[in-house]
Amino acid sequence: MSDMGFSYNGYPPQDDPAQTQEPDPSKAPGWYRDKMEKDSKALADMRAEIDALRAESRQSKVTQELVARGYAPGAAALYNGDPDKVEDWLTANAAYLVKTEPQSYAQQTAQGGAPASTVSTNSQETQQRMNAAGVDGNGQVLSGDDAIAAALRATNTPEEFQQVARAHGWNYDMLS
Repeated sequence: MSDMGFSYNGYPPQDDPAQTQEPDPSKAPGWYRDKMEKDSKALADMRAEIDALRAESRQSKVTQELVARGYAPGAAALYNGDPDKVEDWLTANAAYLVKTEPQSYAQQTAQGGAPASTVSTNSQETQQRMNAAGVDGNGQVLSGDDAIAAALRATNTPEEFQQVARAHGWNYDMLS
């Protein structure tokens, strides 16, 4: 029908084998190959991150299940299977695990907390009073422009004023 290669039944023409083949990826433009390589690497990174998150979630579920049944949370490192099959694993291996008092995972982590202080109570109170007094002893910790203003107000002579002002970026000489 036409010299342009279109057939009456549609595009592409059925008698042209070059039009029906898949394009060769090595003949794709360079920017396209670069983008596909970049996307492929990003996809691989996302898959690795998802796998790590799934493993972390699985480990957390196993830990919670073992703690709820009265075993130490460290026993979760010994189990590598499906979190839904922890009970089967426990029936086979319970004799080898140390049983603790049954308590929730939140209670166990809360008990871990900070270690007991070795600083005496008197020293702790003194430290708290010092912290409350602040840097200049007036009990108010200043920052930014308030600290600069307070330092300038605390000066008594023009030389002190200029010294504080220069320390905070003032480039003018007001004494000459």
